[in-house]
Amino acid sequence: MIVALILLGIAIVAATIYVQVKKRKILKLIGPLEHFPQWPIIGGVQNFMGKDVAGITATIDHLLTSVKLPAYTWVGPLKLIMVLDDPEDVEILLSDPAALYKPYVYKFFKNDRGLITSEPHIWKTHRKILSPSFSINVMKHLLPMFNTKINRMINNMKQLDDGVDVNLLDHLYMCTLDMISASATDVDIDLHDGKNCEYVQAVIAGADLVATRIINVPYHIEWIYRLSKLYEVEKRSLKAVNEFLDRVIKLKRTMFDEVADAEEERREELAKLNNEEIETKPKIIINQLFRYWTRGKIEFQDVRDELDVMIYTGSDTSTHLTSYTLLMLAIHPEIQQKVVEELQSVFVDETVPFDYDSVKQLTYLEMVIKETLRLYPVIPYIAREVKNDVKLRSFTVPSGTIIAVPIRHMNRNPVAFGPNPDLFNPDNFLPERVAKRHPYQYMPFSCGPRNCIGMTYALYSVKAIVAMMMMNFRISTRLKFKDIKVVYNITLRITNENLVNLKPREDFFKNQ
Repeated sequence: MIVALILLGIAIVAATIYVQVKKRKILKLIGPLEHFPQWPIIGGVQNFMGKDVAGITATIDHLLTSVKLPAYTWVGPLKLIMVLDDPEDVEILLSDPAALYKPYVYKFFKNDRGLITSEPHIWKTHRKILSPSFSINVMKHLLPMFNTKINRMINNMKQLDDGVDVNLLDHLYMCTLDMISASATDVDIDLHDGKNCEYVQAVIAGADLVATRIINVPYHIEWIYRLSKLYEVEKRSLKAVNEFLDRVIKLKRTMFDEVADAEEERREELAKLNNEEIETKPKIIINQLFRYWTRGKIEFQDVRDELDVMIYTGSDTSTHLTSYTLLMLAIHPEIQQKVVEELQSVFVDETVPFDYDSVKQLTYLEMVIKETLRLYPVIPYIAREVKNDVKLRSFTVPSGTIIAVPIRHMNRNPVAFGPNPDLFNPDNFLPERVAKRHPYQYMPFSCGPRNCIGMTYALYSVKAIVAMMMMNFRISTRLKFKDIKVVYNITLRITNENLVNLKPREDFFKNQ
């Protein structure tokens, strides 16, 4: 017994010495940076203990404004987390190959081979495969389908009783999920017709589950998490999601012609060698994945995980960005009127097609959407884990550090966005103002090589929905701008019920 106690004491002393030596080496690299409030051993975890999502959001916002950035904290005795907000340092970091890795909490999504969560060697291969699916040619191909889905949603809204407040999220989620599913798979899942509701419910439950697990630190330990009720919810959600994706993959696999695809690829390569322009088929996401899967270059799990990522992130981003943009227009009627006037200047009568070239002319609407993203970025922060030391301008980020980039905080910098950065002002995106800002100051879809592959799709789909909504409705709300509350629930959520009043706009073409 005495010997055991002596050995335990030696082990504790040795561990303490090791931790202190290791910390001194790390602190020497980062220099005299400020740190967030922290306790011995557990570090900064105490700032968030016992708090719900709203409390954690408030704590994060308070810490970001009360401590000079860049700053750091410890999680446990040795895990360093650093927060960067200087755009020049952020550019250096996100451009470094050592920062292509995602922190361990991304594993909670149970999607190891999708673009968002995968290791860099997988991500590089998949990014190359999927990049052609987000070309301008594909966007032009998708617009007629967009129009059909959006018109179906608008027609459903027109059936609502006059004067009744509408929760935009209920309608938008079904519409955008229909849109991205058809875009990624070329399969119409018809959510507005009540089909595949189990999949929708599973996606929503799964996202809430991951958010809950992230804020409950004990659940970061796998065996503790597996004893919880959340684990049972996860198994049910994953089963429903995977069954839906497997049905889609099975259906599309029977339709995929490998011989015709190989011939199409040879035709494209020959035209490229001869520097010729030829008409090519739009490279739909699932067809790109099948091209490489059927040739043994990627696995079935790669196909399923990428479809999962594309459908979830595409629908979630488009839903909330569209909802927030429409809410901003409802709160700011003078800006709504400017958007309508721009629409009327492009769509001068009912013969003007709602196509890519027309939508591209809506520059003021694009400024409105970007300003909405500035104040309410769907992704309020991003994180990386560096695998080697990364030298920034005035200090070095040690290997193994988790870096957090607070996008929403950077978007409200008064130096970059003027003396009133908390107000809604689309003029922040006038070309002359954009030219004066560092490109990494505003990065709603991240920046660097591992930025969001679907940012063009997101902006274009949102632009189409908002434009068609403005052409069909006058939108108002009782919610005041100053009363808007948000939480960081993986993605940013406005917690006020997103209720607006829709009044049919019968005179869009008549008043021109």
